[in-house]
Amino acid sequence: MTLEAQKNALLQHISHELKTPLTALREGSDLLSSAVVGNLNASSARSRASCRKIRIGWELIEGLLNYSAVHAQASYLDAKIVQLRDVCGGGVNDRKLAIVAKEIRIELNCDT
Repeated sequence: MTLEAQKNALLQHISHELKTPLTALREGSDLLSSAVVGNLNASSARSRASCRKIRIGWELIEGLLNYSAVHAQASYLDAKIVQLRDVCGGGVNDRKLAIVAKEIRIELNCDT
């Protein structure tokens, strides 16, 4: 296993381990915030601040998971050199009916 693969596996493991207990905390804090269980007492301001911190932590963990997933996918991409004219021309051809219907004129000036 390469160092990069080990790093990705560690990120996924850490994210999962952090996400599991935060899920219960987040659900509980959402219940408290929504006042489903009744009005909160004087500590409600602290509870709401804690809820915001939990949500921020949740977003950070989601970011870690997303980074890890994107990074893992990037290693499987089959990158190759393409001709710009072919790519642009393909996009224009895909929308040819709409271009003609709106009487738009497109001129491709690509060196490659």
